Amino acid sequence: MQFSKNTIKLLKVFYSRPGEQLYIQQLGRLLKKKPGVFQRTLYKLEKQGVLRSNYQANARFFSLNKSYRFYNEFKAIVGKMSMLVIVLGALNFLGIGLTACFSDAPDVKEPEALTLASLEDAVKIAYKNNKDIQVQEY
Repeated sequence: MQFSKNTIKLLKVFYSRPGEQLYIQQLGRLLKKKPGVFQRTLYKLEKQGVLRSNYQANARFFSLNKSYRFYNEFKAIVGKMSMLVIVLGALNFLGIGLTACFSDAPDVKEPEALTLASLEDAVKIAYKNNKDIQVQEY
């Protein structure tokens, strides 16, 4: 299975609301996109068994298929991706680039006033500063 941007966004919505049934227009409002943009991906996820659908009145509702064989694995992947986005946003907010975190190059210098023991510390400091953290999705 390929994880396109639409697939990832849909999985994030459904795994953040595991017990809910959502219809296409509702998903469009949550994703801030027109339903046609992600409708094909939605049907593909249903065909693969990740999602279930049923009709209520004139609307087709989609929900997670908790008996899907990779349900727990997808849940873990989506959770890790969400945490990664938060950590990257916090690092960006603190002015710490990824090059400074992962490079052994001698010419890359970390900010002297800020010493972090871990990424967890960066997230704690960002929240402690009580600033609005802008999280970008890649």
